[in-house]
Amino acid sequence: MPPRERNRVNNEADPTFTAAVAQAVADLLPTFTARITDEIRQNENNGNNDNRRNARRV
Repeated sequence: MPPRERNRVNNEADPTFTAAVAQAVADLLPTFTARITDEIRQNENNGNNDNRRNARRV
């Protein structure tokens, strides 16, 4: 039986990469949260049905 080919996906997390991703998310999260909150407020203030429908769409 020939040797199994190794899966291309590395299932073991590289701690350096994991830390870098965690730091990037931590850095960006406040900005994203503020933008989403502002957009929700704008949609609520506009009273536009299309905007409200789109704001709830995920």
